[in-house]
Amino acid sequence: MRALAYRVQERAHGGLTNATQRKLASLAAALEADGEIGLDPGPQIKPGARLLREWRGRTHTVTVTEEGFQYDGRHYPSLTKIARAITGAHWSGPRFFGLKKPVPHEALATRPQPAPGHAPQASAEAGDA
Repeated sequence: MRALAYRVQERAHGGLTNATQRKLASLAAALEADGEIGLDPGPQIKPGARLLREWRGRTHTVTVTEEGFQYDGRHYPSLTKIARAITGAHWSGPRFFGLKKPVPHEALATRPQPAPGHAPQASAEAGDA
């Protein structure tokens, strides 16, 4: 049922981006060749480093520790949790602190579009998946 729901969504909104398709193909090739995949662990920051971010007129300082991150006198396991504490909304922590560049709008435009003549269809009910 999930595959059907995905296919309906894919036809309505377009499939995976070209970059995502290339990444999946690369991971599949690595799995076939080595029997394992090396996933990107994200930014590597040395303990003791300090990250600064200005948000709504206030400068926020985060210190990288061996166990995670220190912010405002509290320990956090991830930058994403700190970004949420600061903004009250979900953010990618590495992106919020400038460690990861946002996806350019041009990359979003390369997403495959639905085939002509295929009108968007209603999505499956949550209980159907």
